[in-house]
Amino acid sequence: MQRRFVAEIALESESKERKVMRVLVNDWIDVQEGRYRYLATDDIGYSVIRIVVADYLACEVGWKTDT
Repeated sequence: MQRRFVAEIALESESKERKVMRVLVNDWIDVQEGRYRYLATDDIGYSVIRIVVADYLACEVGWKTDT
């Protein structure tokens, strides 16, 4: 959760209507390059951890969080 950041994107339509959107950006974390990486996501009451070991073995664990 500490490595996430929010990007703010401004969109403007042809009629000059402007809308600002905030996007949560989260990327894979390489613990040991080529050996172990993971991705943690939290999406509206559901958390998922994805793990890849040696670019061969993968695991995904998910659970519903109380909000």
